[in-house]
Amino acid sequence: MPRRPGGKFLRTGAVFLRGVRMVQNQIVPHAQAWQQHNRQVLDGGDEPLWVVLGDSMAQGVGAKHFKDGWVGQLDTRLKKAGKQYRLLNLSISGARIRDVMDYQLPELEALGDQPELITVLIGSNDMVRKKYRVNALADFDELLEVLPVGTVIGNILGGKGVPIAMDMRLQRAVQARGLIVADIRRNGPQEWKGLVAEDFFHPNERGYRILADVFALAIGLPAAE
Repeated sequence: MPRRPGGKFLRTGAVFLRGVRMVQNQIVPHAQAWQQHNRQVLDGGDEPLWVVLGDSMAQGVGAKHFKDGWVGQLDTRLKKAGKQYRLLNLSISGARIRDVMDYQLPELEALGDQPELITVLIGSNDMVRKKYRVNALADFDELLEVLPVGTVIGNILGGKGVPIAMDMRLQRAVQARGLIVADIRRNGPQEWKGLVAEDFFHPNERGYRILADVFALAIGLPAAE
């Protein structure tokens, strides 16, 4: 007769599930906040345009406030450095690589305005299931071919397999396609303890600060104080 899981196991599982629900409950409010922000940006302005492409990490999911994700924190860093952008966040929670090409890049192209800065962080959701990983490399190769020259793109973590292959392709694209790497694998933390949200998947505010630091380094901002 199988043994029932012990109390410690059940308590740990309950805490994890509460954490997952807590973070999932941020998805809609964060998306709505960015949509409102985007509407204000599209109403006009003279500043150069910064367009963000990506998934829930670009939405700031895992941080209590949507502006405390890496995008919002990088925006603050840019402003402190005297670089004022109209920030348009086209990212979508749950997005995979294919979604950037099918939905987000067409939105960018429809803007009419030429962005001065484009940032991308995508691929984590392609790793969560085998059926997604199967096409991830081919989709990533295609994405690297269609991203505008000068796009700043972050690599994703993972110690073997597809993430490693994606990183190798990305490093080659720096020369071949004129892309800029925000090198999270080499310039980000080696240990994420204390840097993740309650779902143990998304970064928290401190984790997002480090991602903002990596993107800041890639675009030539001075080190954070």
